[in-house]
This record gives sequence, C-alpha cells and structure tokens, in this order.
Amino acid sequence: QFGDKSVWNHIINVMKSNARDGNVAISGISALQKLALLDKKYAVAIQQNDAVQVISSCMQFNPDLKLLTQSGAAALRLLSVQDDVSRSLNVLLDFEKYDNVVISQALGLMGNLALIQENAQFI
Repeated sequence: QFGDKSVWNHIINVMKSNARDGNVAISGISALQKLALLDKKYAVAIQQNDAVQVISSCMQFNPDLKLLTQSGAAALRLLSVQDDVSRSLNVLLDFEKYDNVVISQALGLMGNLALIQENAQFI
C-alpha cells in the first residue's frame, strides 16, 4: 500500500522544501529509513528519488544538530551506494565543468558520505 502511493516522494519533497528545519529533516529521515527497511523495492525507489542528496542537504543546513548528523549518517549508510561517492568525486575532479552550487553540493555530500566508514576508506 505504501508503494502504490509512493509516500516517500512526499517525504522527500517536504524535506527538500524545508531543508533548514532540523526537526522536519530528522522526522523525514526516520520515516525514510523505516520505509526502506520495510521492503528492498521501497529502498531502491527512495534512492532513485534523490534521497541521498536531500538528506545531505538537510545535514549541511543544520551542522550543529548532533541528532540530525547521527540519523543522517545512519540513513546515508542505508541508502547510499558507491555511485553516490563516485559521482561526487567526479564533479570535484572536473570542477571546471560545474557551477559553484553543484560543486558545493558535491563537497557537502562527500563530507557526509565520509561519515560512513566504508566510504571514508575509499575517499
């Protein structure tokens, strides 16, 4: 029933629209994690709907919220894939092709993905 309604799209959109609101981010991350753990298909759909970037953006806007950093890192551990690290790294390596906003997002995402031990070794 959740899959039919793609409830994660609504959660991701609310998080994206309210990235500066730490409470919205924490609640959204918690909901996305629960959905992703319910069914692997849900996890894939959440990944494909830009959840990793949205979670990272929320974390960047609220760097002083320890609970958000912890829950965000746990969600990134669950939802990120090696391609997320590779894409961000490619932006940084070819930075002359991108504007400052894209470069800033890539730097932030790399920093947040580095919170995951397996990624930190790769980065």
